[in-house]
Formats: sequence, structure tokens, C-alpha cells
Amino acid sequence: MADGAAAADAVLGKGSTVGRGGMASKIGAARLAAAAGIPSVIASGSGREVLGPIVAGESRGTRFAAADVDGNNAFKLWLRYAKPAVGRLVVDEGAQTALLVHGRSLLAVGVVRCEGSFAAGDAVELEAPDGNVFAKGLTSVGADEIRGRPRGVEVVHRDRLALYDTGSGSGESGRVIAPSDADETSAAYFASTPDV
Repeated sequence: MADGAAAADAVLGKGSTVGRGGMASKIGAARLAAAAGIPSVIASGSGREVLGPIVAGESRGTRFAAADVDGNNAFKLWLRYAKPAVGRLVVDEGAQTALLVHGRSLLAVGVVRCEGSFAAGDAVELEAPDGNVFAKGLTSVGADEIRGRPRGVEVVHRDRLALYDTGSGSGESGRVIAPSDADETSAAYFASTPDV
């Protein structure tokens, strides 16, 4: 895996019968740590001399580079990684631009489709007209009120919104550095190898 887009788009199998989430859980935890500015590595624990070489900087496993902490406070990290979304709002281009470029809040008039049933305070994903999910936010109003697209109603306040790094088109950020897809210590290897 060369970068975070590869990890986000990787097809991961189910976790083992004795596990609690498999590779998807490991990648999610590594992304959360990286977003908080903590470098992480997913590597095989089998064999001797695993941890020492990793700490020394050797190319083993899949490395998740620490992000430059850019003001993502604990609330936004919690919203992005821990709070499950119970609905989805598809927004028009004007609303997407207002959110991404101008740092505005989302108004109901910019929502073209509301999916799911949710109340004020629930988390929803925001989807662009092209189908890419670009943010998650806590709603100020419920789904029924949003569906009417009333003017002047704030759906998600800017302070209750976590934007995704969509430069890769994956909907998730987090750069991953792996020695190679075939390296037996990397996340790509584990994701493609059935549990034995």
C-alpha cells in the first residue's frame, strides 16, 4: 500500500471468528492515531525481533505517518472516527463550496436529498453531487424538518462539522507508507491473506 487512499479502498475480509474486527479495525485505529499526530505501524507480531527494528525506523509493516496537527480538536476526532453516522445528506454544489471553500455552516436549502431517520444531535455524512462523502456533522434539526428544505434553517453548524481530506477521492485521510504490497509484515499482506 503506497498511501491512505489504498488503505481506505482496500477490500478487507471479515475478522477471524476469535477477533473483533480484523484489519479494518486496525486500520481505523491507526488512522485515528495518525490524525491526532501519532505515527502508527501495523505489523505482524510473529517471529523474533519485530518491535525493535520498527522502533529503529526499519521498513517493516505498514506505517501511518503522523498528520500535522491542524486544529483537529478532540471533539472533531471523536466525531470523525467514533460517532457513527445514522443518516446521509446529499448537498448541492453551492452548499459544498460554502462548506469546503468558505468555511460556512450547512443550511437546509442546500440539501437535495436526505437519507435515513435521525434527530437533532445525531451524526450524518455529507455527500457531494458527485457521490463522494466529504464530511460528517452533528445535525441541529431532525430529518423530517430537513426534507422540507426550509430557508434559513441551519442543519449542521460549522463547529459541529468534521471535513474529510478528499484529495485522494477516498473520503478518508491518512498517509500510509508500506515497504511493498508483498511484504509479509504489511497491512496489504494481512488484508489479502485468509486467516489460518
